[in-house]
Amino acid sequence: MDFICHFGIPTALCTEDLNLVQANDLFQELFCLNVGNSIASMFNDLEVKKVRRKLSRNQAYKLVVVAQNQRQTPYEFTFKTLDGNIAILATDATEIKKSEDMLASYSKMIERQNRAIKRDKEKLEVLIGNILPSTTISELRSNGQVKPKKFTNVGIMMLDLVGFTTLSAQNDAEVLFSELNELFTCFDILAENHKCERIKTIGDAYLAVTNVNIENSKPNESLASLATDIIHIIESTSGKIDWKCRIGLHKGDLVAGVVGKTKILFDVFGDGINTAARMEAASVPMKINCSENFFQTSNFTEHFTPRGLQQIKGKDPAKMYFLENSFHNLDSQRIAEIVQQARTMKSIVESTI
Repeated sequence: MDFICHFGIPTALCTEDLNLVQANDLFQELFCLNVGNSIASMFNDLEVKKVRRKLSRNQAYKLVVVAQNQRQTPYEFTFKTLDGNIAILATDATEIKKSEDMLASYSKMIERQNRAIKRDKEKLEVLIGNILPSTTISELRSNGQVKPKKFTNVGIMMLDLVGFTTLSAQNDAEVLFSELNELFTCFDILAENHKCERIKTIGDAYLAVTNVNIENSKPNESLASLATDIIHIIESTSGKIDWKCRIGLHKGDLVAGVVGKTKILFDVFGDGINTAARMEAASVPMKINCSENFFQTSNFTEHFTPRGLQQIKGKDPAKMYFLENSFHNLDSQRIAEIVQQARTMKSIVESTI
């Protein structure tokens, strides 16, 4: 077993009784051991019975000892069976410790990165959930695409802020956007409360529907309540900008689906959307203008005021009705709660940007 002499690390051989029979120069120099010395008598921490038990199971036994050199370097002894003898390999424990510390450091770093990835994934899930309906997300995950669907007799609300171009010129852009964001957040809260769904905003326009992704047994009543609550919110809030709006309500058909590949958007199209937009355009500030179909399919017709035939851009004149702003009343306390909730939500979003 002369090969031991050529090992680049301290190496030795001993009998089953742990008596040294051979050692390379490096081993003898570091640990002041010579052939014939008893390993067991030299190292008090060595558990002979445990060594034999481990080796009988083909397991390595390890022990840290201190070299008798000037630095008193700690070494890790590894005992293994070798051709009827016991081989001892001594490894610099400081290097092992460095490796272990480095490994622990990498493990912690990977752990932190995994936590960060998990947080980012959760934020992304929330963001996607705010952009796309849950049913659409499920379909995208399952099929990789979303087929457009046709919906009939859907409640549609189109809202437009009056004089937005003038307000844009008169107010600081940052103030205008902040106020608009808060106002639309109030609308979102109201829409959720009434089982309606905001589809999108286009500048100062706000489009909401009911019975597309959210089932609603009283779509007309919910949409009418949303519209009147929005009027009350605008009338009761005192911000830096004096907002006014026109609202149009319609009951009709539409097609819904996902548009785009890199910048995906859930959107709705069809004559129902166009008619709701015409109802809004034919309304007056702080009034809710309704189509004939919305009026005829509502069970609260006593809250409507007939307007007779009105001109519609690109269509024949049609009957229209104003919905009373008193159809659904929000008390001042509830209005204050909604505004505060909107401001809190806005501040949370702004703090993460």
